[in-house]
Amino acid sequence: MKTNRTYSIDVDVAKDLQQKHNQSQFVEDAIKAKLYPSGQRVALFDADAHTLLHRLLFFFEEDSMEWNLINNMWKAENKKKSIS
Repeated sequence: MKTNRTYSIDVDVAKDLQQKHNQSQFVEDAIKAKLYPSGQRVALFDADAHTLLHRLLFFFEEDSMEWNLINNMWKAENKKKSIS
């Protein structure tokens, strides 16, 4: 699944990016390289609830309704994880 996002970038970076053939793929690859430097990604079916909730936090603006909901769920999973 894909989503469209708007980000501010440096003018020089934007000019360099215009030279790229497939800009979306180039940006996606660069972000993945930054987020997953070792090249290892956790598949959804391999991840536990704690990990999924933690990753979901990055998709929402901090202190937004969605972020707060997921953060509360993540904290609850943290408590479960520390008790067991």
